[in-house]
Amino acid sequence: MGITEQQAPARTDLTGLAQLVTACACVAGPVVATKAMLDSAPALPVLLIQIVASTVAMTLIAMQSGRLPKPGDWRLGLPGLAQPGLSYLLFYLGLKLVPASVEGLLVALESGIVALLAWPLLGERPTWRVIVAAFMGMAGVALLGGALSPVASVSPLGVALIVAGVVFAALDTIGSRYLMTSADPLTMTVAAHWFGLVLVATSTAATGPYDWAPLLAPATLAAIAVAGIVVHGAALFLFNSALHHLPAAIAAALFPLISLLTALGGVLLLGERLTMVQVGGGALVIGSAALVVWCIDRRTGQAPGPV
Repeated sequence: MGITEQQAPARTDLTGLAQLVTACACVAGPVVATKAMLDSAPALPVLLIQIVASTVAMTLIAMQSGRLPKPGDWRLGLPGLAQPGLSYLLFYLGLKLVPASVEGLLVALESGIVALLAWPLLGERPTWRVIVAAFMGMAGVALLGGALSPVASVSPLGVALIVAGVVFAALDTIGSRYLMTSADPLTMTVAAHWFGLVLVATSTAATGPYDWAPLLAPATLAAIAVAGIVVHGAALFLFNSALHHLPAAIAAALFPLISLLTALGGVLLLGERLTMVQVGGGALVIGSAALVVWCIDRRTGQAPGPV
């Protein structure tokens, strides 16, 4: 069943765009830090610690503001099975097998998948500008990730795990957009965390035992917890808030910014250097984001109708 004009909030505005860009920044840094942890730690325990920390933090915030989910709000948690549940579980397993740049390249596929699914599932017909922006962003991420370089050493299993995670992330975007027509963003974020926590905890228990000792050093535990609160808590809350204002395809068209911000973080913080091809890829991503902003009607702050 599609979203009708009566059901949907204002189609889009600059507030939603700002929330999405901030959410992308909240994902970029912690994912790079998590990749470093996964080189020497099991993926599921790292993810479980992250989601426990984020669930506790978001629940306390919701409790303080009187926005905890009620018993009748259980369906708001269903997207949590996809994200942060299955999608991040698969992402982290895949990250142990492939470079972070390849992961960023594959995650960019979500833009195209959401653009294709939003019309039949949500009744949100994307404009030509949104479609072009999504595929410009995907092309830019391909160049940023060095897709033109040899990839013979990349693990097919790692690629398959990440692509599966991308599909679940796309379904989360579609489901969250549908539910956000009548939900509070913080309430939905907490409900999704609870569902995701149950799934990840069950998966960790079923696939163990694991060596937890390297993860329980105070400094390591704190780093994992902070990364989890930022990437799962802050990012998901901002993402859900943005979906009050943004059609799903417009939101997804901004996701390639995650890869661009990750690359810039490597340059600024790690002293990494970008090739001219990667610079061109970054320019494409910036161009795709500018095209999304062009979708905003400058007089009303809302997206124009289908073009």
